[in-house]
Amino acid sequence: MALLSIAVLVAAEVCGYGAAHVLYPHFRALAPPGDPELFATGHTGLFLSLHQLAAAPVGVLVIAGLLWLHPQPIRTFVGRLGFQPREAAVWGGALAAAWLAAQAASQILGQPLVWEWVLAVYATRGSTLLFWLAVVVAAPVFEELLFRGFLQRGLIAASVRPAWAIVLSTAAFTVLHIQYDALALALVFASSLILGAAYHRTGSIGLAVGLHALINTAGTGAVHYALYH
Repeated sequence: MALLSIAVLVAAEVCGYGAAHVLYPHFRALAPPGDPELFATGHTGLFLSLHQLAAAPVGVLVIAGLLWLHPQPIRTFVGRLGFQPREAAVWGGALAAAWLAAQAASQILGQPLVWEWVLAVYATRGSTLLFWLAVVVAAPVFEELLFRGFLQRGLIAASVRPAWAIVLSTAAFTVLHIQYDALALALVFASSLILGAAYHRTGSIGLAVGLHALINTAGTGAVHYALYH
């Protein structure tokens, strides 16, 4: 299951980068003036948006195909889409506590939770709509289906203890965000543990996606505020 998850991620990333390279010249006019070298290499928020919006559907389709071939029903992995308000409140509160702890650690250590390269990415997003769709919709849907619905639930189906399945899927999720510093990675790891526990306890992939979208909304909102205020 772990190898299949890596294969899904690689397939999505390759297709995403390929599509972004094709689409980027056509959308380049949307981006504001900036460092010519930055735009020439495509290391912009606009490029990353196009990449994510192309990669996510590919990843979801590959996961759906693999689950369709699996002898167990797809619902065994995906669970339910709906969730109760109390579930959202409990697990959302846990995420809020983790973010407040990270903010406190940031103040104590004197390390910002918003980094210069993140600001540069957001400043070169070109289309705000595309960027937010990529970060708040496409990324949470694909990543939760991959790491929680496919990898975590697949490990449990393979007789791995739920606690270990959550930790292993969290470790894989954290590696995907290795570009961050130690404090941010600790927050990513803690948030992913909470998402994994929420999915395991509630059986709702919809809740995991919603909470992930909430995290990304808060993070992107913080970047927007830091850049323009």
